[in-house]
This record gives sequence, structure tokens and C-alpha cells, in this order.
Amino acid sequence: MSSPIEEVSLKKFERLEKFFEWCINILNFGFRKREIRFHNYFFPLLFFISTVFNIKHVALTYDSKNRVQATYTIIFIAVHIQSFGKSLMMVINYNDFKELFLELRKFYTAKDHPLIVETRNRHNAGHIQGITYGVVIYWISFWFAEIFLQAFIRRLGGIEFPMQYFIPFIDESNSYFYAINAIVQNFIFIFSLTVMSLSDCMVIMVAFQFRSELVCLAEVITKLDDIEIYKKNKKILLTIQKMHWNMLHLFNVLSNMYFYMSFSQVTSSFHGICFLFYAVFVHGFDISSLIIILVVFCQIFILCLFGEILFAKTAALPNALYLTKWYEFSQSDKRDFLFILQNAQRPCGIKAAGIVDVSLYTFVEVLKLSGSYCAIFYALTNKK
Repeated sequence: MSSPIEEVSLKKFERLEKFFEWCINILNFGFRKREIRFHNYFFPLLFFISTVFNIKHVALTYDSKNRVQATYTIIFIAVHIQSFGKSLMMVINYNDFKELFLELRKFYTAKDHPLIVETRNRHNAGHIQGITYGVVIYWISFWFAEIFLQAFIRRLGGIEFPMQYFIPFIDESNSYFYAINAIVQNFIFIFSLTVMSLSDCMVIMVAFQFRSELVCLAEVITKLDDIEIYKKNKKILLTIQKMHWNMLHLFNVLSNMYFYMSFSQVTSSFHGICFLFYAVFVHGFDISSLIIILVVFCQIFILCLFGEILFAKTAALPNALYLTKWYEFSQSDKRDFLFILQNAQRPCGIKAAGIVDVSLYTFVEVLKLSGSYCAIFYALTNKK
């Protein structure tokens, strides 16, 4: 029978799961089956077309010497590229998301060894509370900051709010020209925020669910250092081996899901931070630009923190295993111990497009490169 704490944790997880699944179904342009249909690509296609229109508008505003408008249009390109990459991921990897949520649910419902269940429930109860608060706070803060960005751009001289670009094939003399542009671009803006905030909140949830399971695994392994606990819990190493195998399987699913999305996030964040710095140099620094920069920093920081958590927690498993009194285990448990130790040797993490390790080191490097390229771009565009 489930304990009250376990039931409360499961209900909180189910609320988050239903919310994320509902959002993913919307971004797939309707509820879908396993196979992809053409209409599922509606939002990725919309963001791609919008990006093309944005690029054309950059050239127009830059030639007109309106550098502030041009700079913020470039920043919107970064937003659209990121939205395109993330929405495409949610379409292509729809089945992976379903599998991931199913596996995460097992963290709350699986009936494993009593020692593992007790440890897992304790960690889940602590983590799900933090996940819920983190998702709600981030979602509200992100939307507030992005709407604040639009209000900030509205008060800049020479800015045609909410024009990020002019939609082609609509004559400017048409009395509905500005109304159509405003409706379409505000629609795209709202769904861009939905895609980006949803993706970031899912990273928060998955990261700390993985952390909870990895901490649980490490704690159970540490308890085996007490040989009396080991003797009372025969065959527990086989269960630990199954847990570790399941985590490796989830890492493979996660790598497939975030293969291109992480690359899109890193490159678009570099792009956005670089030109945000440039906008500060050109227009000056105030509280509004500070809030915008913090939002972009948070986006890339959350993904890099996710990668760092995975790397650090998986890297700690071999030491936890070796520091047990493994030499006092039975012969069959020593065999299971060797299998686990061998498979735990290489830490797991996320690679952006299979090239760049996503970690806090990547976060620092993105900031450094953004500052360097911003300084070069400013020097080239402000020659006397």
C-alpha cells in the first residue's frame, strides 16, 4: 500500500505531466498518433517562415541607419531560430517524450526492493516540491520579462511596434496592413514564448527528476558499505544493476531528444547575448535591458546546469561503488558489482549536436565569446 507522502508526490508529478503533454499536443497542432502527419509541422514551418521575413527586415532597417531597430530584429531572429529548433524537436521526438514521461512515472510507482523504494520516495518528495515551484516561478518570470521586452521596444524612438518585419504580399496602402501584421506577429510571438518556456520548464523537471534518481542510486550504494545492511538485503545489487541500466537507457532517449535542441539553444543564445550587448552599447544600459539579458542568461544557464548535474552525478557513481566493502560480497554479487562498475566508468551528459558538451564550462565560454564578438561588431560598425 502506498504511503501518504508517495501519493502526494505522484499527484504533483501527474499534474506536471498532464500540463506538459497538453502543451506538446498543442505544438503538434492537435492530438496525434505515433506517425507524423504534415499538419504536425505547422508551428516549425511558421517559425521558419517568420525567421526568413526577419532576416529581410534586418537588411531594410540596417540600410535606413536605424541600428536599434536592426539590432532588435536580429535578436528576434535568435528567438525564432530557437523556437523553430525546439518546436521541431517536439514534433520529431514526440514518441520519445511519451516514453520519457512513462519512465519518469515509474520513479513514483515502481515496486522495487524496500530499501530502494524508501530511499526513492524520500528523495522524490523533496525534489517534486522544488520542481513544481521552479516550473511555476520560471514560467511566470519568463512571460513577464518577454512582455516587458515588447513594452521596452515600444518606447524606443523609430520603432514600429509590434513590427518585427512587414509581411510580404500585403500592399502597404491596404487599410488592414498594420492590423494584419500586428495580429499575425503577436500570434507568432505568443507561441514563440510558449515553445521556449515549455522547453525550459521541461529541462527543469527532467533534470531534477534525474538528479533525484541518481542521488537515490548513490545513497543505496553507499549504504552497502555497512556489511550488516548488505546481509539483510540479499540480491539488492541485481536491483541496483537494473536501476543503472534503466538510467543508461533514459540517457540514450534524452540524448536523442536534445541532440539538435541543445545546439539550437546554445547557438541562438550566443547570437542573442552578442547583440543584446551591442544594443546596450548603442542605446545605453537601464533596468529593462538588464531584465532582458538576465532572461537570456537564464535560458542557456538552465540547459548548461542540466548537463552539469547529469555529468557530476553520474561521475560520482564509480567512487561510491568502489568505496563499499565489495570484497565481502558473495560471488554472484561480485559479478553484478563488476558489471555496474564497468558500465558506470564513463559519465553521461548532453552534447549539442553531438559536438559540444553542455555544461557550466559551455555557459562561461558562450558568455566570453558573445562579449568578444560584440566588441568586434561594435568596432566595425562605429568607425569614425
